[in-house]
Amino acid sequence: MSAATKLHWFFPVVAVVLLALAPCARGDERIVVKLPRADREQMQNDMVRFMEQQHALIDALAVRDMTRAENVARQARPPLARIRALASGKPLPPEGRLPQIKGDEALFLRMRKNLPPPYLNMLLGMRETWAKIESDAARGGSPEQALKHMSALQGFCVTCHKLYRIEPVADR
Repeated sequence: MSAATKLHWFFPVVAVVLLALAPCARGDERIVVKLPRADREQMQNDMVRFMEQQHALIDALAVRDMTRAENVARQARPPLARIRALASGKPLPPEGRLPQIKGDEALFLRMRKNLPPPYLNMLLGMRETWAKIESDAARGGSPEQALKHMSALQGFCVTCHKLYRIEPVADR
């Protein structure tokens, strides 16, 4: 393994360890959001996939491959109509449906009920920023601009994880 590859993994691993230990030092003071166990698992799986997609995007940007960056961003883009409806309290529009998820409309309604509005607004900001990365790449934007968007996007992630702790409740 090259020194660059080792360094590539060093900082994310250190960050995860530090974030994991931080609550132990003072007690976990984050806002508790309770979700049915299956919804929590769905959300955690979505977060892992999104982190993988961010990693793939950063890899493309590191070699200045904007075509690959655009493809990664497009493949990862969730329907903005879905999160806009969630954040605004509007009904789930047809273009916001996720047919690959069984019980999608019920999941949508539970998320609206259980996630606090500031959380939904951060989620909306994050998803809209991801869409900017895709549109900028499609228009021939620079890797530097995409990285600025990535920084803003990860700012949403960091803020949300610092503010909220999602705990499971028994499915009903």
